[in-house]
Amino acid sequence: MVFLDSNVVVAYLARRHPEHRRAKQLLFRWLQQEEIFVISPQVIAESYRVLTSPTRTEEPLAAGQFSAHVQDLLANRGIKLVSPGWRAVQFALTAAIGTQAVSARIFDLLLYGTMREHGITQLATFNQKDFLGLEGIAVLPLDEASG
Repeated sequence: MVFLDSNVVVAYLARRHPEHRRAKQLLFRWLQQEEIFVISPQVIAESYRVLTSPTRTEEPLAAGQFSAHVQDLLANRGIKLVSPGWRAVQFALTAAIGTQAVSARIFDLLLYGTMREHGITQLATFNQKDFLGLEGIAVLPLDEASG
């Protein structure tokens, strides 16, 4: 299973995003290899924030458009939705203490905690540096298929 960071979901859904083509090719290739992708409600919320904002995207989506895109994404057999629980919060806070993280960094750490809680060890993100050095996960190079 591969956890998708919100920046990959945004790139996939936003046709004018600079990484759209690459995100679409990667997801298509991985799905052909029967890879399972995992996202969380936090990833959906972060993607919504970006894709509906006129200051964050050239062509912001209306709420209904975004909802339709997410429903299409989640209808795919290869996409699974998982939610964080208390263990995810514990993993996130332990990582925050260990890395002396502050402020908005907690959002990346909650994604990390959600991965750890569900036993997911691979992460696809365009912001690899935000997750390097976190125990128990591997950040995938996005120029290759997972294996």
